[in-house]
Amino acid sequence: MQVMEQMSVGREQWSHSTPSQTKLNMLLDLYADPQEASEYATGQKAPGSEVQTVDGSNSTATLFLGGAVLVLALVIAVIWFARSRRERAKAARTRRRFELPARLLDRVDDLQRKTLREGLNEDTTELAHEITQLQTQDLSTTDAEGVERALDAYQMATSIVDETEAERIDLAGAMVLLRQAGREIAEVKLHRST
Repeated sequence: MQVMEQMSVGREQWSHSTPSQTKLNMLLDLYADPQEASEYATGQKAPGSEVQTVDGSNSTATLFLGGAVLVLALVIAVIWFARSRRERAKAARTRRRFELPARLLDRVDDLQRKTLREGLNEDTTELAHEITQLQTQDLSTTDAEGVERALDAYQMATSIVDETEAERIDLAGAMVLLRQAGREIAEVKLHRST
């Protein structure tokens, strides 16, 4: 508490323009020889102790400095936007230069679907042949259920393959169904041979 009191007394004795070293020496003297604070030092500053006057020439310089900072910020923003726009345009030109024509991509997609469809047709034919060779009259209930699942998968796969608007993902699903049907038939054959 005494430190704060002496600080208040010191503030009463120096002005705003007093050098820091002088302020420090005054405070050290006050700590060595404490004094009572005046009535203004009870938590409030003495009126006018921290007031600075601003003359007209400083306000013009401040206004000019603020304007210069604003102009500098605008110039930096314009340069940044111009560079980023130029980089985006360059990336778009590069992308367009290496972009394949849409007709070529459509043709490749059609060829891939055609190849998938042909492979699936071959698999479907093989599976149909295996099912017809399998004698289904004297099958156990588990084998009969396996053949039924295989026929269901076969039927769904052939409906997908026969659809002309089927996408590659649909054809991949048909391939999975045919493989599942093939596994079911292979299991039935394995049970019959044992």
